Amino acid sequence: TSTTNATFNSLSFLQAGNTGGNGNTYTGVTLGGATTISGNTNIFGDLTFPAAGTINNTGNTFGDILFSTTGSITGTGHLFGNVIFTQTSTLSASGLTFTTAKFMQNGTLSAGGHTIGKATFMADGTISGSSSFDSLIFTPQKTYTLGSGTTQTINNYFFADGTCGLPIAISSSTAGTQASISSALPAITTNYLRLKDINATGGAVFTANNCTDLGNNTGWTVNLPGAQNLYWIAGSGNFNDGSHWATSSGGAASGCIPTQYDNVFFDANSFSGGGQTVSLKVNSG
Repeated sequence: TSTTNATFNSLSFLQAGNTGGNGNTYTGVTLGGATTISGNTNIFGDLTFPAAGTINNTGNTFGDILFSTTGSITGTGHLFGNVIFTQTSTLSASGLTFTTAKFMQNGTLSAGGHTIGKATFMADGTISGSSSFDSLIFTPQKTYTLGSGTTQTINNYFFADGTCGLPIAISSSTAGTQASISSALPAITTNYLRLKDINATGGAVFTANNCTDLGNNTGWTVNLPGAQNLYWIAGSGNFNDGSHWATSSGGAASGCIPTQYDNVFFDANSFSGGGQTVSLKVNSG
């Protein structure tokens, strides 16, 4: 469709489709395939993209959206209700407004100027530009990269609680150059972070308990984890798997993975036979 200032009370795409034009109102749209929404200042109700979905151009308004596969948003100034991205998705648009945005797989906000009521990252996430969040939620064992030189503003709630076996990594996109998290809340407390090149600012008291401090972090009260003796158990496996570490030789799995503050041991109770190996992933930078 490519019209101007029209109202559509019912519109169905049985296969791939493309909407265009400016100033239109769509109150009932059914999508049947990969769909691109273009045009400016159009108004849409709730949408479900059953295949790949793309939203372009400027200033469109949407209800709730479900991207059932990949989702891409470009342009600027779109307004959204509650949006769920079920697959890896990239938002290269700027100045977006969401009631909520939930990323079930890896999510990237590659531009800034966003205003998001509640952003939930269930997998790895990248936030490249400065944005404002009423609530920002990170998930244990995932990695979050914040654009160097940018500021993420938290208005009401920041959840970043890992565990000894599932820490959360937060770092700047450029080693040695900080990204900032700002909040005027009285206090923000996190647990089991791997923190690098992050500045905490805005007036809140930022506390990182059981934190692995990887350097160049400012504005935080960093409480290091207590040193442990951890013993490898159960033969071959991944170094970062808590089911392979015990607090005594041959003991039960502790669920914790070693930090730079711990002592690790490989002994007669670590392996049950020859040829068993321990794999270790090393992150650069």
